[in-house]
Amino acid sequence: MDKKGDKKDDKKAGGQQKDDKKGGDKQKDDKKQPQQQQKPKEEKKEETADERRKREERETAKEEKKLHKKEQHRHQKEAHAAGNIMEDLSKKQVFKKFTYRGNDLTKLMEMNMDALSEQLRSRQRRRLKRKMGVKFGRFIKKLMEVKTNTLPGEKPASVKTHYRNCIVLPSMIQSMINIHNGHGYNNVEIKPEMIGYYLGEFAITYKRVTHGKPGVGATHSSKFVPIK
Repeated sequence: MDKKGDKKDDKKAGGQQKDDKKGGDKQKDDKKQPQQQQKPKEEKKEETADERRKREERETAKEEKKLHKKEQHRHQKEAHAAGNIMEDLSKKQVFKKFTYRGNDLTKLMEMNMDALSEQLRSRQRRRLKRKMGVKFGRFIKKLMEVKTNTLPGEKPASVKTHYRNCIVLPSMIQSMINIHNGHGYNNVEIKPEMIGYYLGEFAITYKRVTHGKPGVGATHSSKFVPIK
């Protein structure tokens, strides 16, 4: 009987100890809760004007960098595409270099009158061998003076002349000549393709004839045309 009583007492004591532990834990939790509640909430600090300005500057700098990268990428694409186009054009287009009987302009300009006459046709060759005369010399000298006085990138002033049978020479290229056609002047720019021709060939002395409708009574058929 005593043993049973002792066991019951031990169980009661053990139960009391457990209750004490639980009570202690609850007290600790109760102590913690008010401490947590007592922690002041961290309020958001208001940005000053300098901080706000710096933040906006950083954001704008980032946006500018992004835009700059996009532009660079676009320019690279355009340059690549343009390079491809130019390569294709260089393959397709072959620009023809001017030559006269196998000689380019620099060689023609360096030739003297005797060597140049050998390159022209027989009629012009015979004329140059017999000398062109004082009139031709004065005209060529005037053209050279006007060309030397013109600024680079501009066309020279035009020179009037009645000298229609003058042969076009390489030294006359890029000159502006007003060639007389009998009743006026035709302004002509001398080009490399004109070498060996006469100036008169580029200023026609007549107009193209165009016929209109016949008048009433001019022909048999026009007699029956009703008059409006």
